[in-house]
Amino acid sequence: MSEMLQPKNWQTAASIILDATFDLSASSAVANCPDNDACFDAVLREFDYLVEAVFHDDGYELDGPLEHLGDIAAYALQAYADLSNITKAMAVNSIFDTLVSKQKMYGPKNVERFGLRGIVIRLNDKIERLKNLQQHQGPVIFEPIQDTWLDIVGYSVIAIMWIHGWFLLELKKDSASKKN
Repeated sequence: MSEMLQPKNWQTAASIILDATFDLSASSAVANCPDNDACFDAVLREFDYLVEAVFHDDGYELDGPLEHLGDIAAYALQAYADLSNITKAMAVNSIFDTLVSKQKMYGPKNVERFGLRGIVIRLNDKIERLKNLQQHQGPVIFEPIQDTWLDIVGYSVIAIMWIHGWFLLELKKDSASKKN
């Protein structure tokens, strides 16, 4: 992801990251993820590396977190698409629309105050929720598992945007969907 274009607005930045995530999700490791449990195990492994890099490596470089976040996003995209019974391209559009809608509602200040570490903590909350939902007996009342996978992709994309310095870009006023 280091050879990316420089976006002029928030939507373009999110689209660039999601396109790179889509491409990464076609890689052999992710494409060969046989089921959501295997994708979840991969996300947990990458998240442990991410936490180590962001919270415990005093002189961490941003390349390490970028690689782990990209992998987390790609595995989560695969799981979200599978559970939603849609193509990964459709999943990317759904995730994009959700990210833009939430950015319009929340604005940048909720992320700006704590930066990458705050995003990683929020990502942890989603991963812990997913752990509990996967062990839950009976129907999930408030939020289906695929919504949690969507959130994991979303926070990974936001973290990548943050690292690139793109999260604080202005939102385009007239965008509705990624394909426009």
